[in-house]
Amino acid sequence: MVHRKTERGQALILITLAMIGLIALTGLTVDGGMAYSDRRNAQNAADSAAFAAALAHSRGQNVTNIGQGVALTNGFNNDGTTNTVAITVVNSPSGVCPAGATNNKDITVEITSVTNTTFANVVGVQQVTNVVSATTRSCGTYIAPIFDGNAI
Repeated sequence: MVHRKTERGQALILITLAMIGLIALTGLTVDGGMAYSDRRNAQNAADSAAFAAALAHSRGQNVTNIGQGVALTNGFNNDGTTNTVAITVVNSPSGVCPAGATNNKDITVEITSVTNTTFANVVGVQQVTNVVSATTRSCGTYIAPIFDGNAI
């Protein structure tokens, strides 16, 4: 078989393109797995922080400090670079808490987390950002009869 001078180096170009494709697929699996794991951890931290903040509200404690503390315990320190933790407290809509309950609040914890990639840099993806949130409702305190006044 006779090779012409114009055909030299074709295999090198094909091998290079194939390697870029293989590294991109490796990036999808490895970096995608890391991003998914980070998302699960962030969601667990947001859930825990929201529940702790609702409990703090019912006990008359500082909702934001307790929520931030629980997020910090779960690895999200609100540094503004790798993650942010935002806690929003709003009044609950009327009619969602039992009659007579006072100081009803909806507490939302939103965590934004950034994961740096390793293999996906080859195709231009340096970071993956996850945004998760969890909302709880704290209905304050109220006095009601046990079992709607029915007892045996």
